[in-house]
Amino acid sequence: VYVIILPVFGLVSHSLHRGGLFSLYNMLGMVYAMIAIAVVGYFVWAHHMFTVGLDVDTRVYFSSATLLIALPTSIKVFSWMVGLRRMALASSAAWYVVAFLLMFLLGGVTGLVLANSEVDLVMHDSYYVVAHFHYVLSLGAVFGLLNGVLSCHELCSGYRSAAWLLRVQVVLLVWGTTCIFWGMHLSGTLGLPRRVPDAPDGYLGTVVSTTCGILVVLLAVALLLCASLEASLWDTQQLRATTRSTNPGMHNHMLSGMHSLDHATRGQLMLHTCVSTSHRASMHLEE
Repeated sequence: VYVIILPVFGLVSHSLHRGGLFSLYNMLGMVYAMIAIAVVGYFVWAHHMFTVGLDVDTRVYFSSATLLIALPTSIKVFSWMVGLRRMALASSAAWYVVAFLLMFLLGGVTGLVLANSEVDLVMHDSYYVVAHFHYVLSLGAVFGLLNGVLSCHELCSGYRSAAWLLRVQVVLLVWGTTCIFWGMHLSGTLGLPRRVPDAPDGYLGTVVSTTCGILVVLLAVALLLCASLEASLWDTQQLRATTRSTNPGMHNHMLSGMHSLDHATRGQLMLHTCVSTSHRASMHLEE
């Protein structure tokens, strides 16, 4: 699970850095937090097995390790929220970052509930677990990947999708997924087990909510495809036409002076130049 979500963390941080007015907030702390998540993630595997008859000491250890992983995750979430304040909130990337944070926080809160081994004995194999897993991994990964894919699409194709289409799409996607998985949370809390083909009539409301949410999600996916086609076929907002290029004279002078630098300094200078150019281009596009 953590192996899948960690690259998405990097995409979200890159998006905030690319669209922010300043450099990424608490970058060193976020790097250490990601390392801590990757390390601790190796030692929480038994929190899926609380019901197999583990002794009390083992359950206490894995419950504590699962709760401990919330600390570096909180560092990243709060750093992203501060970085979001430095970002142009009117941009489409900011909307996807907000949606990612919303889904990831909702799933993280329910994960803290399931980290308690005694509560997990009651909630295990219910729709509550299904909803928690999809909020954290599926929805968090989907919104982070959509943010990264849209950014790469702009840079690779030279066209950008219409901002209003992307905003409508992300709102519909959040609405649809919330109808699906929040209803599953309620069903799991009321005791509905998973993998059961039929359920009592008391769960009819949550089942209807989930079904309507699926239809809204399908509409959001279709709208995303329309936005991509609209950008590639009919959009006139070309990145190549609106991006400010580097001063040719300064660029040639800098390249000629780089021959006297060592490899490490030359690489750092080229990386700084690429990041600065990308930052200026994104700022100009938001204007």
